[in-house]
Amino acid sequence: MSAADPTLNKIALTSSDKLPPYRNDARKFLTLPNELLTIISDAIEPGDLPNFRLTCRTLNDVSSKHFGEKRLAHRRFIFTEYSMTGLMDMTAHSVFGPCIKSVLFGTHCPTNNLDTLMKAIDSLKVTDIEAMVILRKYHTCWDTRSRFYADRRLSRMLVLALSNLRVLGNQVALGVFNDVPDGVRGLYTRPLSGYGSEHQSRTLPFVKLMMSNVSTLNIIFASCNVVGFSPHRIVLDLSESGIDMETSHAFDSFMLGNSGHIPPTIDACIKDRQTKTYVSSSQSSLSLRPRILPGDIWTEPENRTVSNVSLNVVFRTALAAAHFRRFRMDSCSIQAEMLLSVLRRFRRTLQVVELINIAIWVGDKYDAPRCVLPVLSTLRDDLQLQELAMDNVRAYHEDYYLGGTSIANRRSWHGQQQIHQGLSVFMDSGEDSWDGGDSDEHFKKNLSYIEADCQLQYADYVDMHKPEDTDYIDFLQWKGGREAALE
Repeated sequence: MSAADPTLNKIALTSSDKLPPYRNDARKFLTLPNELLTIISDAIEPGDLPNFRLTCRTLNDVSSKHFGEKRLAHRRFIFTEYSMTGLMDMTAHSVFGPCIKSVLFGTHCPTNNLDTLMKAIDSLKVTDIEAMVILRKYHTCWDTRSRFYADRRLSRMLVLALSNLRVLGNQVALGVFNDVPDGVRGLYTRPLSGYGSEHQSRTLPFVKLMMSNVSTLNIIFASCNVVGFSPHRIVLDLSESGIDMETSHAFDSFMLGNSGHIPPTIDACIKDRQTKTYVSSSQSSLSLRPRILPGDIWTEPENRTVSNVSLNVVFRTALAAAHFRRFRMDSCSIQAEMLLSVLRRFRRTLQVVELINIAIWVGDKYDAPRCVLPVLSTLRDDLQLQELAMDNVRAYHEDYYLGGTSIANRRSWHGQQQIHQGLSVFMDSGEDSWDGGDSDEHFKKNLSYIEADCQLQYADYVDMHKPEDTDYIDFLQWKGGREAALE
């Protein structure tokens, strides 16, 4: 068969040449600008979604379990009919329902406070007629929400969603999240949003919200009781201003349930802007970890300070009576006084303490040892520890530079005797025994001083005592004592 045979030309046709034009265009669908893709997606009717996902392989993969586990495991909602409908649909979905691992609910809703609204309206410089229109919109939004609560549609929808999760057998974390901006260090951070947040405020010229932490927690708690649903973890993700005594009490009631004690299978997570406080009942552990949000620039431990407000939730609730055996801090910072209060609060039960990559804030920049020594003393004398690990532990002051003052690096002791001896070296020798950058030089220099001092004292002793009047037993005791001190 010659090379010019037309049969060969037919065989040489690629698969793309055989595709109809619309299939060639489908392969290029995702190369369109994001703005166009958004417009096209918004224009698709719900009934057309099965056909829409067939336009390309990527959209078809969206309906897979892998996509659900990656993108839909942790979801946020608000208490509106639109949002709760989405929650019910998602929990009833045969593919995406089993993928759900956590469900959090927003704690804020549009306000009806006249003073708050009038101040916002005055800043817009609008006419009286336009101001009345804005007030009517907020009044309508408030009435809609009130009816949604009053006729118990909210409770029924939440109960149905929790029933779906119970049937699926999911281990789900339930809780609340802060859905308003939070000012931190002069910065105004972007709030978290839940499904339906934009839908709720679509008709409002501006968004003014009011906090309802306690009622949100109580509604979730009541719905769990109706269904008999026990969450795997309870999450309190609020700003410091949102964690007050009433919120702590509602959180405590949620943790205790109807039994009056914390179930051994339930955990808690208290989040603030910079850190996360984890409580594991099953492992009897309390851990403090950093929280890095999208857009955060300063991620060093000294910029992730544990909030006194978050720890107070632990101290004020039934968690304070928990028998914590393990305490771990990792990649965050804490005030020296606050760390002392945690250690002393659980001193009767703690057996393992791990301080990994942490900064301890001190009040006196010229005398860091005086501020840190009480922490070391508590670890040595007040706790009956079986294991202590300290790695990259530093003392910090706001005027310090170049990483603060290193206290301990790669230190690990096991057993009460070893821990007591190791910490005694740190405390008795002062700052020179800390694991700073020149700690080896300090150690060698101090050791040479001790050796030289022993040699001089030994020579003086020999000169003062002639062989005929020297008590050999006393000499051996003295020599043994000096060698023990040298070691």
